Amino acid sequence: MKQEDIDIYELCLLADYFGVTTDFILGRTSIRSTPESSNIYEKIIIDNYSILKGLNDLELDEKAILSTILANCVNLVNLLKK
Repeated sequence: MKQEDIDIYELCLLADYFGVTTDFILGRTSIRSTPESSNIYEKIIIDNYSILKGLNDLELDEKAILSTILANCVNLVNLLKK
């Protein structure tokens, strides 16, 4: 099979059409689809546990700032999904 370049937009369209991840199409994983959106946050927490554990060392005001940033990111993702 001949390897050819594909536009990232076309790759995303193919992934959406077939209900699989772009990594699956590219042969980078055997996992066909992403977890449900409710599980995505759980996966992020699990994947980044050591980083999150280090947040305990932050001062209260730093935690508040970080919490606000994360909440804004989640809101932005939810807006982009609509």
